[in-house]
Amino acid sequence: LNSLPGLNKGGLLAQGIPGLLPLIPITPIIPGQNVGPSRILVLQNIIKEADLADNSEYEDVKADIKEECERMGGPVKEVLIPRKEPQMQESAVAVQGLGKVFIEFETQEGANKARLSLGGRKFNGRVVLSRFLSEEHYKKGLLDA
Repeated sequence: LNSLPGLNKGGLLAQGIPGLLPLIPITPIIPGQNVGPSRILVLQNIIKEADLADNSEYEDVKADIKEECERMGGPVKEVLIPRKEPQMQESAVAVQGLGKVFIEFETQEGANKARLSLGGRKFNGRVVLSRFLSEEHYKKGLLDA
């Protein structure tokens, strides 16, 4: 994601008690979405629907995210970025997982490394949120679970 404009590696810091506890990096957690570790990583606040309308830009974003996730966590099997098809942009049809990025890693360890590295980073002024999605929900296409 370093190649995506506006990304800041800063992350968030937990406030320590002066002289007692150091500042430690934290990863924002999405309330109500606490699934145990899996090979499926979900990123939020990293893209906007309007960014995905152009096919060329869509493919570039997918490639950039895959490259950064492989750098942070290891081999990636698939990057899925749900979007409305260009001819349906004006439609009110709901799309499962719209606004989220789903990354399927080869291993659970890789997904966890990437989650810890990417969660909390700033992208275009927004804090990237990261969490896991169960492999069962992912395989069934239940992307809003």
